[in-house]
Amino acid sequence: GLLPEFFFLKDAAEILGGFMIISKPGHLAPYAYSPRTPIFLNHIDLPRAYLTILDFLKKRTISFWRIEPPTVPSVQYSLIKTTDIQPATTLVLDLNQTPDQLLLAMHQKTRYNIRLAHKKNLEIRWEKNVPLFWELSTQTSNRDGFRLHGRAHYETVIINPHTEQLTVYAHNTPIASAVFMMTGSTYTYLYGASSYEARALMAPYLIQWHGIEHAQQHQFRWYDFYGLAPLEHPLHTTQTMTPNEYIFDPAAKEAGYTRFKLGFGGAVISTPGTWDIPLHRTRYHLYRIARSLRRRLSR
Repeated sequence: GLLPEFFFLKDAAEILGGFMIISKPGHLAPYAYSPRTPIFLNHIDLPRAYLTILDFLKKRTISFWRIEPPTVPSVQYSLIKTTDIQPATTLVLDLNQTPDQLLLAMHQKTRYNIRLAHKKNLEIRWEKNVPLFWELSTQTSNRDGFRLHGRAHYETVIINPHTEQLTVYAHNTPIASAVFMMTGSTYTYLYGASSYEARALMAPYLIQWHGIEHAQQHQFRWYDFYGLAPLEHPLHTTQTMTPNEYIFDPAAKEAGYTRFKLGFGGAVISTPGTWDIPLHRTRYHLYRIARSLRRRLSR
């Protein structure tokens, strides 16, 4: 895979901001992707900071810069909203609470289903098993109509030392599995899959609760559910809201797992999502046409 590069903006001895880029090569339009960045200190001259970065990227023959900023900048370049790569909206749980406080803040149905799952004599195993996860993911994808990455993608993620996998068994049969990622003070629920036939056992609720307990025991501060249904209109700056304040389209493809996650409480954090800044307009336009054609052919 392509390795990320990290860059920092400095003024004299002070670091004012930073960004990560993953270079995406291509004959038509090589570009730089900056997941969840750039980020800057509050007192920075934002337009100047962006111009400095854009001048730097131009020298690397970049056709466009794809960013996921906390605030959409106002710069002399065009900014074009594109399909989100990382989920723009997520749910985050503050783990600086007791287990009883966490349970009390959950929806009554969520609490009930966690307790119900505990009574089903299910077995929890922390183990890395790519074939098992791929099999359950394929079942889930076929059932819910979600597109999967290739199997090699999940293998790369699961064997990473910064990820963990939890699987629930009923009578030695795997019925649900999830992959978690550890980054800094945050424990992230990355992927999940489950058996439809065993849905009455409420294993996905047990997985989330064990993930939360595990994160607390290992001194993580935040539990990130990684992705909710997007807001109808993209924001220009990051906002935090309660689950009750967050309104999503009940017909969205993400609606099912969004309702499931919201039952655990926490705070909804919605960011502006993914934006493109073209540095070479013609090449960027050709890239957009080619991408649109590829997506139509893949349907």
